[in-house]
Amino acid sequence: MPGAVLAEPEVRPRVKQFLVFPDVQELLPAKAVRLIDFRVLIEFESGLIGSFHTARRQIPNPTEFLDLDYVLQGMSEKYQTAGYASQVAVDEYGLDVEILDYRFQHLSDWSTEQHLAAALSNLAGSHANIMERRNSLQDSARERLQMGLASFMSRLDPDILSRLANPETFVPSDYNYFAAGNPTLRRNRLQGNQVFGLVFRNFTDHSPPSIVLSALTRAVDAGTSLVSVLCQREKLSPAVAKLILKCPTDLFIEPWRKDIHFMGQLLSMLEPAFRPKSAAEWVALHGCAKTLKLALHLDMMGPVFKGWLNDAAQAKYALWSDDQERDLVCMIIIEMTQSVADLVANSKRGNGDRDLLRTEVRKAVWEYLGHKRLGTVLEMAKGWQRSFEHEQEKLVSEQLVTSGIRWPSVVESFSTPTRLVTPLVTPEDLYYEGVAMRHCVATYTRMCAKGEVQIWSIRSHDKKRCTTLATWFLDEDGKVVRVMQHHALGNGPADSESIAAADALIERITSDEQDFSKFHVWRKSRQNVAEDFNVQTLTYQISSLAVKASVPELLEVGMKCLKEYRLK
Repeated sequence: MPGAVLAEPEVRPRVKQFLVFPDVQELLPAKAVRLIDFRVLIEFESGLIGSFHTARRQIPNPTEFLDLDYVLQGMSEKYQTAGYASQVAVDEYGLDVEILDYRFQHLSDWSTEQHLAAALSNLAGSHANIMERRNSLQDSARERLQMGLASFMSRLDPDILSRLANPETFVPSDYNYFAAGNPTLRRNRLQGNQVFGLVFRNFTDHSPPSIVLSALTRAVDAGTSLVSVLCQREKLSPAVAKLILKCPTDLFIEPWRKDIHFMGQLLSMLEPAFRPKSAAEWVALHGCAKTLKLALHLDMMGPVFKGWLNDAAQAKYALWSDDQERDLVCMIIIEMTQSVADLVANSKRGNGDRDLLRTEVRKAVWEYLGHKRLGTVLEMAKGWQRSFEHEQEKLVSEQLVTSGIRWPSVVESFSTPTRLVTPLVTPEDLYYEGVAMRHCVATYTRMCAKGEVQIWSIRSHDKKRCTTLATWFLDEDGKVVRVMQHHALGNGPADSESIAAADALIERITSDEQDFSKFHVWRKSRQNVAEDFNVQTLTYQISSLAVKASVPELLEVGMKCLKEYRLK
């Protein structure tokens, strides 16, 4: 039976298991019409497993592939790709095989229709008989394969399976990294994985490794200190190096993206007491650092970045409720500083360079904020936001200045089976959405008019408002769309159907090349022209009142710049 340990004496010392598909001998007469593409799964006594294709006219025998054990051992020891190992198998051992480094654990991984096609072409007889036999043989072949896979998996090393990120989806090289085919390598790799949290799959995914990952790989295999490698290569303290190596496995794969250099920099900036102690703190640290760097455009090596990062870590990242609020507040900080710069620049008389003055004011304001605790700056931004909402409410209710302001949407209309997604394209749209949903999107007029942010009202098919979605463009080219915030009534959490609608919308935006490119032509043009008079008037009136009411100290900093500017 497929998957069973074979009983042939000459095979027993070398092969533990051998599974082949298709295995229906009656489909393969003595002189088969054409070659059959067989998929083979094998485990050797060395502990290594292999999956490969081979073309034959008869069901292959495991004795034909004993030398594959050496090929797999070289693949594991030298971190070779499946393609390179296949060439070694052909050139050095004369094995006509294509080594596959794909998952194999489930029937769906085996492309059964493709493999059975050639074999079934050997059937002879009437059409009716052929179809009946074809269906019967297909069913029986799949049933045997299913049983064989279950048997094969049950015989694999449970200790190795427990080390894999996902025992249900691993590929042979994942397993063979630990099996190794070499007792010393096996011991070193298993011990390294037990002591440190890193997933060593990061070293064997056949992508070009960084210098430090290559050095760590060699250190693991040699049984030498990984801490010493990190200290020497990255100029880290032993404490930081040990912390990196103990980073939870799933976090090292996803959020950190193997960027040990970035990780080392962040941890070195943090006071020892503030360094992450739980998986949640690791995730929060990474998210906070990304926001400070990307949303606020802070110099990662500057004092403001370091100070605010420590402030956030000291508060255990409780300065905001979630990732969306963190990104939102940072955007508000930027708008607040811009509002101060606009107010000061517009108060200047004469024909001097207002853009230069704005730049100087923003620089002075940021220097002032950099000496404040992050929590204090966040409260200032929230206070400015509340004042902005209040002033905008008054202006919109009085129907002042708002007429004629409109911006395009990257997608004009969108729906899912349960939700309608409506773009908000005027200040009035934003205002009435905020009133109805009891949260604020009204502060986004400037960002929407410049194409930096898009606001969407997600509603049921009976037009009932469910959530409000804000998307923004993560990179300069605007090719990456990200959810900035997504809230229900009163800033409550979004429901699952609305979240699904938001995900589908983003997929639609990024996949529709025509609409996407058209929008970004307009968006790019907005970066090179002055704002519309109505937008300038609206935002200036609102923001100036908000600045005076909520952050007069920032206005004082800006006016000092104006005085110095006049003296030049």
